[in-house]
Amino acid sequence: MLTTLFRAAQAVIVVAVLVAIVMVFDDWEYRATAALAVFGLIATLLLFIRWQDDENKLAGRLWLVCMALWAIAFGIAKFVPGVVLQVAMGAALVFAIVALLVVSVRESRARRRTPA
Repeated sequence: MLTTLFRAAQAVIVVAVLVAIVMVFDDWEYRATAALAVFGLIATLLLFIRWQDDENKLAGRLWLVCMALWAIAFGIAKFVPGVVLQVAMGAALVFAIVALLVVSVRESRARRRTPA
């Protein structure tokens, strides 16, 4: 019970920090871009942690692809502002979330197959 409350408190703190980061910007376009970047990089970080904790090769490969997508998104930020940048960051965010789901599903299936 205490662990659940502790995790819920951590989640509330993380969301509050993310909202504070996003609300720094005056323009809604910048807020949307900042939100995509912050949430996407957190999802990428979670994928990296999953790779390091479990030595999961699939998570490592997906993390490398995700980092390449972020490098492309931030690389085009200098040259292409606006909607194209948001689409690139959105693609990297979606890839990171899907990669986390794939790794989680594969790990849960592997746990079910192994006898206790």
